[in-house]
Amino acid sequence: MVSVRPLRRDDVPALFAMILELAEFEKLTHLVVATPEKLAADAFGSPPKFHARVAEKDGRLIGYAVYSFGYFTFTCTWVYLDDLYVRETERGGGAGKALLANVADHAASEGCYGINWFVLDWNERAIRFYDAIGAKLDRSWLVEKVHGPEAIRALAARLRA
Repeated sequence: MVSVRPLRRDDVPALFAMILELAEFEKLTHLVVATPEKLAADAFGSPPKFHARVAEKDGRLIGYAVYSFGYFTFTCTWVYLDDLYVRETERGGGAGKALLANVADHAASEGCYGINWFVLDWNERAIRFYDAIGAKLDRSWLVEKVHGPEAIRALAARLRA
């Protein structure tokens, strides 16, 4: 049976290992700059920079959800779900639903208007999962990005020029 609970400090190495698994699956390992130490500092700082729930089965972690609260001027507080990940061997066993239900409960308890997340356009299994639970794929918004500390500094410099 799968149980979901908040991340504990001693879970951080396992969380980091699963983050690396997800990055490999998504072909994004080149973007990983997180470390277990940085994750721990951000998760357990005051205030925390993110929240995490972990799925546990038979005493081992099999999945996680990482999310944070954001603010939109029209609708106020939202949850941004950064990752929802279940180890491949455990998919289809209810862990993803249990994790997302826990995040939704937290969002509801905080009076959030909604939950947003991204899904890669080639990840058909994830898209089917989200469709099956009643999420709506919104293709009307485009994502603008500036990645990395150097790119952020360069943007600021260009804007001041």
